[in-house]
Amino acid sequence: MDINRGFGAGLIRLVFHDCFVRGCDGSVLLDSTPKNTTSDAPLTLAGKTEKASPNNGGLRGLEVIDAIRLRLAEKGGRAGRKDGVVSSAEDPGKHLPNPTDNFQQLLQSFMAKGFNLVELVALSGAHSVGVANLTSVAHRFGAPINNVRDFDDSNRKLAGYQANGVVDLTAVGYLDNSYYNANFQNMVLFNSDWELTTNETAKLHMTSYKEKASLWNTAFADAMTKLSKMVESKDPLYEIGSRRTCNVTNQMSYP
Repeated sequence: MDINRGFGAGLIRLVFHDCFVRGCDGSVLLDSTPKNTTSDAPLTLAGKTEKASPNNGGLRGLEVIDAIRLRLAEKGGRAGRKDGVVSSAEDPGKHLPNPTDNFQQLLQSFMAKGFNLVELVALSGAHSVGVANLTSVAHRFGAPINNVRDFDDSNRKLAGYQANGVVDLTAVGYLDNSYYNANFQNMVLFNSDWELTTNETAKLHMTSYKEKASLWNTAFADAMTKLSKMVESKDPLYEIGSRRTCNVTNQMSYP
């Protein structure tokens, strides 16, 4: 399997898009499940899993998860984990924040999942890496790259980007605190990113993370750890550490 730095950003997004919807149950990985429809599902989404949601367009790193799963199975490391058996294409749109959200909408989305403003600001720093769907950012930039730091030098100059506080401009595609420097220059892709600068408390934390990378490193790691432990589903149906492949359930029918 070829390795590229895009996998890192893809895996961060996978964790967020899985855990924010039904808790960390792997439901975003499923191709089909025995219970993935609801009576009021739109015709375009009925009978489809979370992968089919417009909010999950461009998911990356699935092959990495498959490879990890295979290696763990070979080593016998599967016991204890709860794999969900329910996945609906409707759910991501109900739970995931939208790139066009204003600050209050964004904060409400995170608070509904048990995250505070500080954790919202810290997790937003993940947008220092990765790419975005052009339809989500056409109102801000003409290129779907999250971080202006990752432009080539001529385009950074053309954009008027100032690299103050950025440790290494050659570190293209590396997760770091450069997001906050770019945000203060209004050089971020999503409206929801820029909206952080409209709140004074959020700006204080953004300034701290911009000026001290180690502070953001710790805050981001803590928030991601909390995110990875989310358990929300009230559905009693799980496969406890026994799923043979990541994209399908072991049983195709349940009572």
